[in-house]
Amino acid sequence: MTKKEVVKMEFVEGEEPCTDVLPFWTSISSASCAKNSTMKKLLLFKQVDEDILSLLEMTFEEGEKEEKKQSKRKREHRCRVPKGVIRYIDPVNLEVKVLLPTMSSWYNLYCNGVVHGTELLPTFAEKFRRRFRLPYNCYQELLDICNCEAAAGGYMTSWRPGNMSAIGTQCSPMSLLLLCALRYIGRGWTMDDLEESTAISQEVIRKFLREFIAFGADKLYCKWVNSPLTMEEVRSVSSEYTSSGFPGCIGSMDATHVEHSRISHNSRQAHLSFKLPFTARSYNIVTDHRRRILGTISGHPARWNDKSLVKFDEIAMDLHEGKGVMSDFEFELYDYEDDNQTEKKVKYRGAWILVDNGYLNWGVTIPPMKSINDIIINSLEHL
Repeated sequence: MTKKEVVKMEFVEGEEPCTDVLPFWTSISSASCAKNSTMKKLLLFKQVDEDILSLLEMTFEEGEKEEKKQSKRKREHRCRVPKGVIRYIDPVNLEVKVLLPTMSSWYNLYCNGVVHGTELLPTFAEKFRRRFRLPYNCYQELLDICNCEAAAGGYMTSWRPGNMSAIGTQCSPMSLLLLCALRYIGRGWTMDDLEESTAISQEVIRKFLREFIAFGADKLYCKWVNSPLTMEEVRSVSSEYTSSGFPGCIGSMDATHVEHSRISHNSRQAHLSFKLPFTARSYNIVTDHRRRILGTISGHPARWNDKSLVKFDEIAMDLHEGKGVMSDFEFELYDYEDDNQTEKKVKYRGAWILVDNGYLNWGVTIPPMKSINDIIINSLEHL
């Protein structure tokens, strides 16, 4: 209750009413006030003992202190409640508790249930590769790289090991957040699906994805996506194609589409392709026979065809213009003598790429053909 000052007055016939303002913090019931017909509902105390007055003041101060303590305890209680999106009922004491990320199914299945460095069961390794698009040992290697990057103060510092939040709670595990990023990129899961599987809020997952994608574009791309820089590397990349009857080939090239739904209205038509029912970005990619990406370009509107995209590809343009070490790569092809009966070996210089029929008719972009194309053969540099 709040402190009140009650004016206590007693009306007596023939006397002036006496008014004294005394501190009092409780209301008087109307029943106790009904002394006679001239008495109001508030009782007049002409004199109050000083001890009673001091006791009332002390009681009021104690009440204020208790209210402050209770409000402080409520604030502390709200702060101490761990952030969580999934709650469950404890079967022991029937209390509602927050399901922490370290108690989620993904953490127990992929993080806590597998000992680092131990041999995996074939079924587990196969399912993990299918679900997250990379082997489990590669996931562990990528996790170590992310932890080192966060510990060094680069990207993803908010989730470095041992980091605490502003209210003293443990940050979300990096191992779970990395699994969320792989599932989001590989299968296109929504944030709500990831939240349900990991007990991590959608906002935390969204922030981590932005930093992880920036980290991948800035540092992981330079580490894992590299074209051959030496002649030995070119021969190694071309060895599978040579044994398959395609000497001189160093990779396969094609464009792929990535859905991009959040596009402005002015750019919508440029991002609509006749192959897709949604807006997307196109990326031209060169890979070798070992399924390693040798190079790619930045995203372009999906309406652009292969003939336009290839002009932005560094590997294809360097081969076309005769630049780089791959342009000096030598290989042999069989040909006929002038009598068209005797076979001979002819040396050529300059690697080439397998493509489909949508690319430009260059000597370094060889599409499928039913017969020998004189234009393509003559474009190769004869030694």
